[in-house]
Amino acid sequence: MPAKLSVNLNAIAMLRNRRDLPWPSVI
Repeated sequence: MPAKLSVNLNAIAMLRNRRDLPWPSVI
């Protein structure tokens, strides 16, 4: 897996944990 994708997933997980937002449609 590309490093950028891994970082993006990590950032999304952090945002979801902080604000409980739904997962973006890009996933």
